[in-house]
Amino acid sequence: MAFSTQGSGALRSEINITPMIDVLLVLIVVFMVVVAMSHEKGLRAEIPQPASKDSPPPKIDTNIVIQIAWAGDKQAPALKINQENVKWEDLHDRVRYLQATRRSCCLREGGRRN
Repeated sequence: MAFSTQGSGALRSEINITPMIDVLLVLIVVFMVVVAMSHEKGLRAEIPQPASKDSPPPKIDTNIVIQIAWAGDKQAPALKINQENVKWEDLHDRVRYLQATRRSCCLREGGRRN
């Protein structure tokens, strides 16, 4: 602290802020050095790589699953092919299309037993 000696008034104390600024600058430099020396600079991200020419193509599901769900006594049963709702009128065409678009296929009937 410094004391003012000017004038005939009472003594007035003033804070000398120069040492405080010096300490602040030293702390800023220390924090900058610590941050620069830290090894982790963020999260690791795994970037997808393009497929190589030697890798096999993805496997296509060759199964065709037909499900018939009975809704009630006087209602027509619901029909699903591979989890897609299909009308009974479109069953033949849809199965033929699925068989034509797949090289080999296995036709399975899936349902629940009560």
